[in-house]
Amino acid sequence: MTSHTAAQYSSFVIPAKAGMTNEAKKRLDADVRRHDDKGDSSRRSGLTMIELLIVLIIMIAISGVVLQATAGRIDEAAYDKTVASLNAIRTAIVGNPLMTGDEPIVSFVADCGSLPQKTGTDPAYYLKALTELPSGMSSYQIRTAPWPDNDIVTYTGWRGPYIALPLNTDKVLDGWNNPFNFVLSGNTITSIQSGGGIETPYNILIPSTPMQFNEASLLVPVNGTVQYNLTTSGTLTIRIYFPQASDGTLTYCEQTLATTGSSGTVAFAFPTGIVTGIPIGRHPIRVRVDVLPVNDPGNETTDDLDTTVIEWVTVPQGGLSGVSIIIGN
Repeated sequence: MTSHTAAQYSSFVIPAKAGMTNEAKKRLDADVRRHDDKGDSSRRSGLTMIELLIVLIIMIAISGVVLQATAGRIDEAAYDKTVASLNAIRTAIVGNPLMTGDEPIVSFVADCGSLPQKTGTDPAYYLKALTELPSGMSSYQIRTAPWPDNDIVTYTGWRGPYIALPLNTDKVLDGWNNPFNFVLSGNTITSIQSGGGIETPYNILIPSTPMQFNEASLLVPVNGTVQYNLTTSGTLTIRIYFPQASDGTLTYCEQTLATTGSSGTVAFAFPTGIVTGIPIGRHPIRVRVDVLPVNDPGNETTDDLDTTVIEWVTVPQGGLSGVSIIIGN
C-alpha cells in the first residue's frame, strides 16, 4: 500500500472537494456542520451533568445544615415548653411566687388544704387533680363557719382547672411529649422533673434538681399575740379557719387561753391537736372572749359581742409569725 504524507493527504482531499459541484459542496458542508454540532452538544451535555452534580452536592450540604439547625430549634422549643410547663405546675400547686403581702394565694394547696394526690398508675395522669375535680374533693364554694362563729363566711374547695392542657389531650407532658418524673410520699406528689431530650445539649434533667413540694413549707405554723383590754377577766378562744385536707371543706384549729386580769397580752400558736399545719392561703382568725365558765357552753349566747374580733391573715410558705390582734377598748 502506498503511504501518504500529511501534505500529500491534504492535496488529495482538497482537489476532491474542488471537483465537486456546488450542490455537492453544500451537502458536504452541512454534514460537517452536523458532525461538529453533535460534538459540541456532547461536550455541552457533559458540562451540564458536572454542573448538576455540583449543584446536587451543594444542596445536600445545605440540607444537612438546615436539618441540623431545625432540629436544634425544635429541641430549644421543647426545652422552653418544658420550663414553662414546670413553672405553670408550680404556680398551680403553691401559687404565684411573685405575690407578696396580703394578696390572695390562688393554688391547689390554698384552696384544698393539701398537696395533690396522684391519679392512677400512668405518670402522664398523675397531675389530673390539677385539671379535673378529684374524687372525694369538694368544689370551690361559699362556706359558713360553725356557731358561734357563723358570721364568718369564706370560700374553700377545688376551683380548677389550675393548668391549661393543649388541645386534644388530657395528659400532662413535657416539651418532648414525655411524662414527667415524679417522687411520691404515699400518693402525695412531692417532686417533679423532666428527663429532657435526646440530643445535646438538651439531654439533661430539667431542672437539674427536682422541683420540690414540701408539706413542711406548705402546711405551716401560725403564731402571734392577742392584746386584750376588757371590762373583766375571762377566757380567750382563738380559732383559725382553713380548708380541710381530706375534702376541701371548712375546718379550724382552736386554742383556749385564760386572761390575767382585765388587760394584758397572751401568745397563741397553731397548729393544735391532730392538725399538722395550717395550709398556705388567706384565712380568718376569730378571737372571742367568754366570761362564762368554759364548761357551760349552753350559755355562750350571752357572750359580750363587744369582745370579739376577726383578723384575716395571708399565710405564706414557711409559716406566719408575729400576728398581732387587739381586742377590747
